Order: sequence, then C-alpha cells, then structure tokens
Amino acid sequence: MSLLNSLKIEEITTKNPNTARFIFRHLPTTMGITIGNYLRRMLGNCLGGVAPVGVTIIDKDGPVKSELTTLKGVIEITPYLILNLKKIILEEKKVKEGVFCLELKVENKTTEEKIVTANDFSKVKEVQIKNPELYLATVSPGGILEVKLYCRKGLGFHKAEVQRNYDWWKEYFSEEEEVISLDTNYSPVKIGDYEGDQVNFEVNTVVVNLNQEEEELKFTVVTNGAIKPKNALLEILQLSQNLCGKIADSISIEKREKLIEE
Repeated sequence: MSLLNSLKIEEITTKNPNTARFIFRHLPTTMGITIGNYLRRMLGNCLGGVAPVGVTIIDKDGPVKSELTTLKGVIEITPYLILNLKKIILEEKKVKEGVFCLELKVENKTTEEKIVTANDFSKVKEVQIKNPELYLATVSPGGILEVKLYCRKGLGFHKAEVQRNYDWWKEYFSEEEEVISLDTNYSPVKIGDYEGDQVNFEVNTVVVNLNQEEEELKFTVVTNGAIKPKNALLEILQLSQNLCGKIADSISIEKREKLIEE
C-alpha cells in the first residue's frame, strides 16, 4: 500500500488573490515537514520570472551616470526612482531568451507637476505590467524624464555587481552605455524567514485512533501577482515529476549498461 494512498488536498481561498492555502490531509508521520520544506525550497529556487536587470535614466540635463546623481526636473532622487522601478511586477506573455526593454518618456510642458506611473511605459508583446497604477515619480513643470528599463527572464536573486559580469550582460550592453545595474529577484513567490505574508507551512498531528496517528500539512503560497498561487504550485509539482522521471530513467539506463557489461 502506498504511503500517500489516502492523501487528500484541499484548497482554501483567501481574500487576497495572490495568496492561497492548501491542506494536505492523511499524511504519514514525519511526511508533513518533509513535503513542506521541499515545496518551500522548490518554490523559492526553481520558479522563474521576469524582472528588471538594468536601467538608463535621462532627465533635463541628459543621461544619469549613477545612482548618486541628482535628477533635474524630477522630485525624486535617483535611488528612490530606482526603488520604485524595481517594484514593477511583470507577467510573462511572450518572452524569448535575452534582454528586452520597456520605455517611458514624459515631457512636462504644463505649469503643474505631472505624476508618472508604471502605466506610462509603452506596451510591449513580451510582458504585461500587473501593477500599472504603481507610482514612479513626479516631473516638475518643464521637466523631462526618460526611462529605459531592461528586463529578462531568470531564476533566483542576483546582486547588481554580479550581474554585470555575466556573459549575457556583456553581450547585450556596450561599455559606452550609461546602464545602471540592479539587484534582481526573478522569483514571483515571496519567501522569507518568518511567518506572515509569504510562503510558509504548518504541520499538525492528527490522532486517528489509539494505535494510529497521521499528519496534516497547511501550506500557504504567496506570489507577487505575476502568477496565481495555484499555478505556481502546479508548476513546481510538474517540475518535480519531470525531475524524478529523469532520475529514474538515468538509473534504469545505468542498470541496463551494467547488465550488458556483465
């Protein structure tokens, strides 16, 4: 009889569309924490997404050379603008390998300040901006703000200085371009070290009778909105199935080769 023969999974909906809870019932003892840890690590490390990797910014004085440059004609200082740009959530539509660019150009010819949001970026076929209402900056009267936000698909978290040494960065960007590299978190799920608004799990012991106990795993998936929580979990389960299949096939091939040698 399979250890997971009686397994039942129930999805609990929440008010937040980016959060879902799944209850795994009738698990053998010690299996709850094993599955919980595995799914949490897989969601954090193996689920990819699209995110900004670099940016060029132009104000009234021309190209901004570093994060420390003061913007002219824009209320925000450069670090605050970059922080806002990194909050943009991108849903993959038709992403190919390599870097693509989102462009924004605002020239305020009025006598009032102009608020710039993520919706001011030109639409592209590669991705959809999931939070177009996101505030980016305020341009003063007579001010200019141009942004080229370079994005790509990837896995995990990468520091800005490390990404500049990758082959794809050197191939795409020339040394003459004023591109500010960004710390990039490609993962669409939220992983942290404490319980709360992130992926987490809880394991409870359930007494079946005097001679039998089982476990119940409550698993919470939280995403940034680029993917639905249920789809994120399904992707990881499909990846796990493929991985186990390849391992089994590899072992079978090695076993056959050994038998032939004997």
